[in-house]
Amino acid sequence: MHREMILQMEWADAQLWRAVLAAADRIDDRTRELVVHVHQVQHAFLGVWRGEPLDLRDPSSFGSLEAIRDWGRAAHLGIQAFLDSADDDAKQRPVVMPWATPEMAVPTLGETFVQVPMHSMYHRGQVNARLRTLGGEPPLVDFIFWVWSGKPRAAWD
Repeated sequence: MHREMILQMEWADAQLWRAVLAAADRIDDRTRELVVHVHQVQHAFLGVWRGEPLDLRDPSSFGSLEAIRDWGRAAHLGIQAFLDSADDDAKQRPVVMPWATPEMAVPTLGETFVQVPMHSMYHRGQVNARLRTLGGEPPLVDFIFWVWSGKPRAAWD
C-alpha cells in the first residue's frame, strides 16, 4: 500500500500543479507558501531517509511557480526511488526525525511512508481552498478518484 500512496501523491500533486499554473495570474503569497511547504516536507523526509542534513528552502528563493513545481517533481522521483530500495525489513527500522523531541515516540520508516502522503493531502486541500477563493478551479485529487481512474501516472506537463 505504501507504493500506491506514494504514486497517488505524485499524481495528485501534478494535478494540483496544473490547476495552480492555470490560475498563475491569481496565485498569492499564501498559496505559494503552501505549495512550497508541501514539497519542502517531501524533500525533508527524503533527506532524513537518506541520512542527509535538512536543506530547507525559502519560498522567495524560487524565481517562478514552474521552478517550485520542478523542485516538487524532483522530490517525487527521489521518494519513489527510495521506496523501491526499501524492503519489508527496512520499513520496520526506526527513523529519528531531527525535529523530534526526546519524549516523542520514534516512527518506523514504513510509518513515515504514510505520513508524507497524508501531510501532502492535508496541504493540497488548503491549496484547493485557496484556488477556489482566488477564482481558480481546484482539481479532484481524492485517492478513490485516482483508483476509479485506473491509477494513472502523474502528468506533470
